[in-house]
Amino acid sequence: AEYTVSFNAGDGSGKMGSKTVNAGETYTLPECGFTAPDTYKFKAWEVGGTEYAVGDIITVTGNTTVTAVWEEIPAISIAHELSNQGVKEGKIIESLIFTVSVSDGSTPIYQWYQCDDADKNNARMLDGETQYSLDIPKSLTEGKYYFYAIASAEGAESVSSRVATVTVTRLSDTASVSEEPISIDPVYSGLAQELVAA
Repeated sequence: AEYTVSFNAGDGSGKMGSKTVNAGETYTLPECGFTAPDTYKFKAWEVGGTEYAVGDIITVTGNTTVTAVWEEIPAISIAHELSNQGVKEGKIIESLIFTVSVSDGSTPIYQWYQCDDADKNNARMLDGETQYSLDIPKSLTEGKYYFYAIASAEGAESVSSRVATVTVTRLSDTASVSEEPISIDPVYSGLAQELVAA
């Protein structure tokens, strides 16, 4: 006897031709020829309640329907975008923060980069900087610096942050000269001495 192996797209679309197989013969499950629903990808073939991979072999003992099973492609969405920072040379304590969420709940992986401008030219991977936050390097001197991060997760398309500009300015001269005595109104001066004495 001959049996028909037919294909069902499940939630997908398109057509795959059926196959005629002799009773008791084996059949190798083919590549999926259906079109996946939006934001989904092919996961497995389902035959009689059991999932099989492409290339798996089934034994045909009757008319058989092979149904495509789909799984959602994880998507990364930005939760907190990078923002520009202004910092003071020699007193840098700030961080850059970029956070994302993954639709399937998995933990994203981050990688930080430094580049030469807002267009990501000459991007350099920062070794070991794989958290959602980047401590701005304390050694930066006066000038503009550019950083960004890329977030990835298994099965998902990576997402890049915007480029954050870090502007480093020098401490103003008045702030750095603390030795200079400051002349103030004698009344306040006397008040200050009384407070010190108390």
